[in-house]
Amino acid sequence: MLKPDPKGLELLKILQSVSNNSDGRLRIKDGTERGSISPYHYMEFDGKPLGRSVESFVYLSKTAGWEDSLAIFYVVMILPLKREVPKVFDEVCLALERFVESNFPKDQHEKLKKLFSW
Repeated sequence: MLKPDPKGLELLKILQSVSNNSDGRLRIKDGTERGSISPYHYMEFDGKPLGRSVESFVYLSKTAGWEDSLAIFYVVMILPLKREVPKVFDEVCLALERFVESNFPKDQHEKLKKLFSW
């Protein structure tokens, strides 16, 4: 069995937290609900899948690095929320800034935080 990636688990917790404050519009789903043998986690917005699984971004980080993976995560998973649920969008951007502060060297903070200021 694969060992869970700590950063991936933290991203999942961020998504779970914001889904709890979305008035039911955002939900975190487990891939086993779709009949998958291995569990993966994806987000639904108004009942439709949004973006990719959290695990796909962890996998991407192993090949492209976390900076690129976070940029794509932001564009695919978070940016679509900006117009529809701005309060949730703001909340997740703040959580991602804290994620950067707690998981990356200080000299990378500003560069990575700029990803979330679009």
